[in-house]
Amino acid sequence: FLEGARVPLRLAFAGADGAPRLVSLWYAWREGAFWSATPATAFAARQIAANGTCAFEASTNHPPYRGVRGTGTAVLVPDRGQEWLSVLVDRYLTERNAALRASLLRGASNEVAIRIVPSSMFAWDFSSRMAPEDER
Repeated sequence: FLEGARVPLRLAFAGADGAPRLVSLWYAWREGAFWSATPATAFAARQIAANGTCAFEASTNHPPYRGVRGTGTAVLVPDRGQEWLSVLVDRYLTERNAALRASLLRGASNEVAIRIVPSSMFAWDFSSRMAPEDER
């Protein structure tokens, strides 16, 4: 599921005030971790640098519902931001989105990678008892 689904990873972390924050990020599941990218100046990057404790979910938005949820540690990997942005753009964007692709890659030198290592994870899949939305 994690390798094939093109859904966002919802990443929860604590803000500077201790209140929970949630962002949706493109991800790739590799090397036993979620990899993402964000601008080095992004709010999420600053908060993750201060406290990497996080929770996450990658799940479908339409029936049959399935996904993965868990907790872990997020760390910034500054020297791999450009590399992972390129991987993510290839994973999530088709040729129909050429303008967005070009725009994102123009800013690639400002990206940092985010590596999220799960400490606990569980999956669910309701496809055996729930018809896809277009079959209803």
